[in-house]
Amino acid sequence: MFKSGTAVISVPPDELKCAELPGSLFEAAQLHRMPISDALKRAAGLVATACRHPVCLVRPEIFTHGQARQWLNARLNGTRHHICLSDGTSVKVIEGLDNHVFFYGLGQRKGSAGLQNLSSWAPEIFSHVRSQINSFHAVVLAGRLVQPPTRLSLPRSRVPAVQPEMYRYVFNPQCPQECARLMVEAGSDPKPTLDEFKELIYIPLSESGSHDAAFSNLAARIIAAAYFDHSQCVLLRLPAANENMPDLAQQMIRTLEAIGASGIVAPRVVAKNVFLLRSDPPESFFDTDRRWSFVVDHTFDFWRYTQRLYPRLRSVRYLYDGDPRQLQGVVHGLSSLLGRPPCARGEPSMSPPRVLTWAQGRLAMARKR
Repeated sequence: MFKSGTAVISVPPDELKCAELPGSLFEAAQLHRMPISDALKRAAGLVATACRHPVCLVRPEIFTHGQARQWLNARLNGTRHHICLSDGTSVKVIEGLDNHVFFYGLGQRKGSAGLQNLSSWAPEIFSHVRSQINSFHAVVLAGRLVQPPTRLSLPRSRVPAVQPEMYRYVFNPQCPQECARLMVEAGSDPKPTLDEFKELIYIPLSESGSHDAAFSNLAARIIAAAYFDHSQCVLLRLPAANENMPDLAQQMIRTLEAIGASGIVAPRVVAKNVFLLRSDPPESFFDTDRRWSFVVDHTFDFWRYTQRLYPRLRSVRYLYDGDPRQLQGVVHGLSSLLGRPPCARGEPSMSPPRVLTWAQGRLAMARKR
């Protein structure tokens, strides 16, 4: 991705507050031994595979001029690229370098507010952002939509992961707490049988996705339909645990509340073909022959899997709820990732949200007709 020279990366200060730092500038490989989030470790690891010996800079805003900048220049030794690993709260740039931003926590509610803040507070600095890695964000600047070009960077090999815990889904909209208790007490299904289904639908629900009425509504409709179509199996990944959802029961309750808020009615019995997943499956989980469909939104980290996975998917449905002017960039980026153009993107006059659909083979041709 970055062909010449190494790169310097910066990370949010909050991620390093419990770490013992060896200095202001150190080898990025040392991040993996620090108490930082798993998402940041994965993002730093991905950057390391695309760059040659990246180094990590703490608080780049300190090194803007004077002796501090001279000190930095002497140690960067011709480095051309700065990659800001951002949790969405802010975007840092280093003047004189090619700056790129990698939003590694798309599923968090704060999203990419940092990009809009940078354009509002310092529009002259915003122009230093040359690209965004694995995202499709844009900002309004002087009445015009500006979208830093997207660079796709996915792992070259599969990232090790364990099989996720899977819980059989049961839901009564009037008592999500009781439903969560029943599912936790029943425990995960040790050997769920998935071979009998013709289509397997994976819906990763993030923290922000669980607060997105449009995405929760889409997930609720798919789950309700599965109750009456036993050729399908739906796997809904719970949002990750955090300070607001510290345990499995709270993750389930938040998910069930989001599904219930849609108002879509489904049978109040245990679903034999709907599961709640506690974590992301490893890529090997999706090795079955073209039976997997993904239903995602902008919070899904496509970069957690290799490029080889996506062209094999039966279909991908992407809920788009952004500025219509940004749609072309999103479609282009996802089409490059999936290896095919969308077969449906809604009517041009439709206002967001809309569902973009990429399908495989005969299914795509049938929908085109």
